[in-house]
Amino acid sequence: MDEIIEATKQASAHDFINQLPMRYQTNLEENASNLSGGQRQRLALARALLTKPDILILDEATSNLDTTTEKAVSDTIHSLDDMTMIIIAHRLSTVMRCDRIFVMDKGTVVELDDDDVVSAEEMKEEIGRKSDLYLVAYREGTRYEEQFETLNDTTVIGHAPAIQNDGVYVITGGTKGIGLEVAQYLADKGAGHVALLARSPFPPRDQWTEWLDQNRDREVCETINRVTDLEKKGTSCSFYQVDIGHLDRVFSNWEREADNCETPALICSNSSENGGDC
Repeated sequence: MDEIIEATKQASAHDFINQLPMRYQTNLEENASNLSGGQRQRLALARALLTKPDILILDEATSNLDTTTEKAVSDTIHSLDDMTMIIIAHRLSTVMRCDRIFVMDKGTVVELDDDDVVSAEEMKEEIGRKSDLYLVAYREGTRYEEQFETLNDTTVIGHAPAIQNDGVYVITGGTKGIGLEVAQYLADKGAGHVALLARSPFPPRDQWTEWLDQNRDREVCETINRVTDLEKKGTSCSFYQVDIGHLDRVFSNWEREADNCETPALICSNSSENGGDC
């Protein structure tokens, strides 16, 4: 009995059991229908912990728990170092202290989050994996998220830059996230053409309709829709696959754009590492 009580305490079930009519002797109805969803989850977790398995798979084990109870159960789960746990969850708070986090999208692993092996540079590359917000990553319980704020031009460089309609603005921020925000800003200021540089290839224009019809990739489709809106307003866009760490390739693309217009291309870099600026 002592082991049972200890398991229920670990699963945050002991208190509600003691409030039942017959406490630990209470008879449960079929499918434990006389318990709430959260109570059933905690009881199931207690039963699993009681068996002391070598491997424990938890599938949405805290989905019906309130925030306070979820934290208590999560603390228990992560304090058990004598078993391997595989946790399946939609709540990031449930898995953010795991040794490894696999992000799934449509049955495919799209991201691996491993504090032991992910460097600061690799973490920066995670920018772009987002939901409605520009979510970057979770690290040791800390949430890192992109935030965009348009600064007053005069507080940064002392004068407002003149955005030229016939120039080309080469954006090193990629085809999503900050890259799109910079493109939108330049388009709103009247830029005639923007060129977006990214490490990942972007589908050619003749495939855009197919990508949208099949909804192949939410982020790519979002970029296609936003670029289409920009071009309807008079700002044309082009895309290049290049690593901005190789400045010679960046300048090669710059020169290519400059050859196609009457005025020299302008570099607009959002990367502080390259010291870029409009």
